[in-house]
Amino acid sequence: MFRKVVFSFSIVLFTLIGGSMAAQDEEGGSGLVLWNQLGSDDEVLNSAHGPNLTFYTGGSGIHVEGDRKYVAGVEGKGVTLKGRYGTCDRVHNIVMSDLNTHLDSEKGSIEMWYYQVEVPVGYSHGEYRLFDGGYGLGAGIQFSVGDPWMGFGITCEEPWTQQVRHDVYSIPLGEWIHVAASWDRAGIMETDETVQLYINNTKVDSSTATNWGTIFGDEADICGGQDANIAGKFAIDELKIWDHAKTSFFEPDTLTLAMKPDPLVAGRYGLFEVTDGTPLDMTYLLLSFNGTGNTYLEPLGVTVELNRPELATRPVRSDTTGYAAWYLLIPPGAAGWNIWFQACQVGAVSNVVATQVQ
Repeated sequence: MFRKVVFSFSIVLFTLIGGSMAAQDEEGGSGLVLWNQLGSDDEVLNSAHGPNLTFYTGGSGIHVEGDRKYVAGVEGKGVTLKGRYGTCDRVHNIVMSDLNTHLDSEKGSIEMWYYQVEVPVGYSHGEYRLFDGGYGLGAGIQFSVGDPWMGFGITCEEPWTQQVRHDVYSIPLGEWIHVAASWDRAGIMETDETVQLYINNTKVDSSTATNWGTIFGDEADICGGQDANIAGKFAIDELKIWDHAKTSFFEPDTLTLAMKPDPLVAGRYGLFEVTDGTPLDMTYLLLSFNGTGNTYLEPLGVTVELNRPELATRPVRSDTTGYAAWYLLIPPGAAGWNIWFQACQVGAVSNVVATQVQ
């Protein structure tokens, strides 16, 4: 039976994606923990998804409340610091609380857009805390910019460190760039790399460290900074946190899937063709008997638009032009079935093709 064959291939798909068909939430997302647009006080206090953020209050001595303004960003507006401060002031701005409730020390990703006006200078504008960092709120995770590095580290209760870094002097001034970091203690995409740093969707550094702890601090300082001249030296926009180690942060490439005949006919073969793919890459044909939805396939780094997808047949490798094809025999008893198909490669998905078998 066709459904039994599909079920056997779905076991292959289950293995390919690391034992998990999806990381879905009640809003049809794909493992998204937090999305805050950072474009106004209202947007900060009311996240687009996940926990709301707050503004830092209180503090004493060199721990001071930061003031902020909203500037033209990538999507709407982003946030930066404004105001006057003292040398060595630790200027705290936006706060994410209850980190142990929302973050997983074993795996995750954090991403945002970053705008650098000047390279940090010690005792003037010495550290940019994108998501906590040195002199922050002790989050146990830090994504920050100093001289000479942009760095990311996950430490939890272990001593502060940066596992991955990038030369701050190579970061363009006056330009929005996308920055991201991922961690997975068990290995990212079945490699020995456990922490990765990305700029504009390109991996720029990685680490094999596994010796971080398991407990975060209570709070993280977002868009915080250091010293008297910190105002206006950098900005961030569109903060997102995920519950898995992502390796692609931009929209996936688009494949084209075509089906012949359309609609499919019971007892006959159907031809499924993919074009515009990556040449010589493994290509997967998925199907669903349950309609459309959002399902994240972690090792492929894509979200497919199928509800409870299954592998329709064995994957094939595309040719040198990015073309791949399958012939599938449609069972004689399949008339009346509604089936949805979609193809994918690493970092690429196709359109969805739906049919009611005739």
